Amino acid sequence: MKIEYTVREKDLLEMQWLVASRSKNLRKQQWTGALSITVFLPVLCLHSDIHMQSFTLFKTVWAIAIGIFAGGLFFFLVPRIYWRHCKKQVKTSFTGMIGNTVELQITNDFMETRDKTGETKVKLTAIKKVCETENLFVIQSDSGSFLTIPKPEIDFTGFRNCLCSNGLNPEMVAKTRKK
Repeated sequence: MKIEYTVREKDLLEMQWLVASRSKNLRKQQWTGALSITVFLPVLCLHSDIHMQSFTLFKTVWAIAIGIFAGGLFFFLVPRIYWRHCKKQVKTSFTGMIGNTVELQITNDFMETRDKTGETKVKLTAIKKVCETENLFVIQSDSGSFLTIPKPEIDFTGFRNCLCSNGLNPEMVAKTRKK
């Protein structure tokens, strides 16, 4: 099967977000940061009271409430901050790719891509994972590189069937982010 598509910024951004949202390290950072703030902020607020051993119920409850609020705020702000980071990274790292036309050909043994910079040939057995979102296919190779294929520009049912016939079953991924 042979397809041709254009690389778009929003597709690269969605791919970056998909990879980041599935990252165990990012989830661990999010939980660790929120938990740390939730625990350490009340301790910091009550530091002088702990030192002087003069606890009041009012101060303690407010310190705990502030800690829980700040931890929750941190937990929900990390994805927003990382979304902005992904936008910056796409603009700086992928500027040469945006707008390029890519030709992709799948044979029985290989997946070949051609664009203005050159050709890439990957064995189908070296493909680690294929993810399918609402708007694109993301193909990850064993080397850690990703190929982003936008659905609106291709016959995606035919492409999905071609992948399945070659033993690459796409994993359906729920919506990655509200836009």
